Amino acid sequence: MNQISIPASYEIIYELQRSIFLKNILEPYFEFVRENSEIIIYEKNNGNREKVSRGRLIYFMHCKMPTILERTHDELYSNYRKDNSEEYLLINDIRKHYKVFHLIDNIHKAIDNLKIVFKNYDLEKKETDNNETGSSEEFVDLLSEMNKTKFD
Repeated sequence: MNQISIPASYEIIYELQRSIFLKNILEPYFEFVRENSEIIIYEKNNGNREKVSRGRLIYFMHCKMPTILERTHDELYSNYRKDNSEEYLLINDIRKHYKVFHLIDNIHKAIDNLKIVFKNYDLEKKETDNNETGSSEEFVDLLSEMNKTKFD
């Protein structure tokens, strides 16, 4: 049985955050990959992965995941036995947020929106990589100028 990692807080009213939430909450069970401008879904099984349809993912989300979330909630409650534990409060948030996927159309939309998330993540990563290089080069140039001024 895979463990659900409790993700950070989300503003679930924003559709792209719903997509990120979907990806993160299902990470122990599924992998979402952007290939040729499409989102491909892989189911994880004992270290292997198998390409699956959206229908398989939807079935899992509607028929299996609610039980997993309920069991996780019950385990956390029995382990902590207090309503103010951080993990218990987070699993309650997750259960509440997960309900946005009660409609199959919402799942399809969240998967489609992952294209936007992945594309922009890749762009931001490139910008960050370029800025770090640029910033370090600018810093070296600045030090060189400072040294010239200092010793002239």
